[in-house]
Amino acid sequence: MTAPPSVGFSLLTTDRIVELHADAIAHYGGAAGVLHPDRLDGAVYSAVNADLYRTGAETEAEADPLGVAAHLLIYFALNHVFCDGNKRIAWFAMTDQLRLVGLTVDAPTDDKERLVLSVISEKLQAEKVILWLIEHLDAPP
Repeated sequence: MTAPPSVGFSLLTTDRIVELHADAIAHYGGAAGVLHPDRLDGAVYSAVNADLYRTGAETEAEADPLGVAAHLLIYFALNHVFCDGNKRIAWFAMTDQLRLVGLTVDAPTDDKERLVLSVISEKLQAEKVILWLIEHLDAPP
């Protein structure tokens, strides 16, 4: 795994994502393991880069933590990095990234599930995920 991008806030690491996945598999069941290791690094880097394009920021230090978290949800939900549990890890990656910047999501389980399924079925864009997050954060961004 390569060094993470240099953003202006704490960024979720690929090691932490693998740890979150192992915890999820141990708790909920499913097949363990990384299916596409190249997509693991790619998801984190793509989340930062996509947010830079979204905002027009010129440097990684200007990345928006909500945007990066939203893109993590999208990339992990759609790119099937792991053998199993990709929707779960998409959610956990997003919420753990938010936790790193002091934010938590407060929403009923049904709403959380609908968000993740909307990303997959409707190819929900980051802007809509960010709006959903703003409506469901415990602390304002």
